[in-house]
Amino acid sequence: MRIERALAVRDKLKTRISDIYSMAAICAMTSADINAAIASARAEAPKGTPQWVFSYADGFRAALQDRLYDSCLVYGGFLNGRFYSTHSNRPDYYEKHGIEPSAFADNAAVKGRGHYWRESIAWRGGTYSRDTVKPYFCEESA
Repeated sequence: MRIERALAVRDKLKTRISDIYSMAAICAMTSADINAAIASARAEAPKGTPQWVFSYADGFRAALQDRLYDSCLVYGGFLNGRFYSTHSNRPDYYEKHGIEPSAFADNAAVKGRGHYWRESIAWRGGTYSRDTVKPYFCEESA
């Protein structure tokens, strides 16, 4: 594959990945849905695409993934049907509600432990709000 073609494929793949992550943040896609969309984008690359194109795309994706964890996702779980986070700067932080760390660490009591999309996120000049946290990557039972 000529370098010009490889660069065009790289740019197209980068745009697809950026679109997937933008849609994920707005629609609260699960990690599995994001992975499937990325795999589909990679599979559509032309035969003979150089490995460096995929490596570039993987690095770009890693940067977007880091941004999700930094500004869009929160770690926590459900205790008695209510979501509590492990982030002390959030109003739903478990200790702010009188829950002891040992109680929050109880796997039998806390359900659906994992990463969730925040209720609202700032994204590209706007704020997208949801009624509650949405699962990103967490235990099945919530």
